[in-house]
Amino acid sequence: MRPARILYIEDDEIERQAFLRMVRDKSLPWEVTAAGDLAAARSHLAGSRFDVIVADNHLPDGESTELFGEIQDIPFVLVTGTPQEQLALRTLERGADDYLLKDAGNRHLEALPFAVEKTLYRKAFYEEKQRLTRELQEDERRLRTIFENAASGIIQLDEKERLLAVNDRLCEMLGFTREELLGKSVYELTYPEDRPAPVSSTPGFTTGVCHCFSMKSVI
Repeated sequence: MRPARILYIEDDEIERQAFLRMVRDKSLPWEVTAAGDLAAARSHLAGSRFDVIVADNHLPDGESTELFGEIQDIPFVLVTGTPQEQLALRTLERGADDYLLKDAGNRHLEALPFAVEKTLYRKAFYEEKQRLTRELQEDERRLRTIFENAASGIIQLDEKERLLAVNDRLCEMLGFTREELLGKSVYELTYPEDRPAPVSSTPGFTTGVCHCFSMKSVI
């Protein structure tokens, strides 16, 4: 597993060294790139990809929150010595971010690894959710293509055994439009002597235990 790539933005040299020493002493799996101002941070962002930005807010050439509109999906952990409720809310509203207050004894450094790891976890969770959503959409697209282009007539029933979806081939076979078929009971389209037992009588169908079944009817 590769180390997390951290962009650390802090103009105070003592603060930067304390942060780097903490990372080293705790053997954190981080690859840290340090910047002392916004210009340097933007230069690093232009040439590299980072997993998390950890930044002081007040910098010599502006405020680190100016980067919010430029970093898109990179999580941001703000570390500041000035409590500002609106600033904290603005930071947290961005999603998988955090907000820490500095203290004279650098005790905030003890909380920083947890804040970064929590942010990385949230980011990974979000990315996995996005990946699964894309895969589901692709699966649905493929199934829809198969459904619509099948050489055989295919129907989808709802829990009351009414036609929920039909493909074009079934419409051609029966001589009905899609609108005329949707909502009809499957048994309205079946010869009485060829009607099978109701689908709802299949064990587990209504409870979801039975995920698939087969039936044959002459319509």
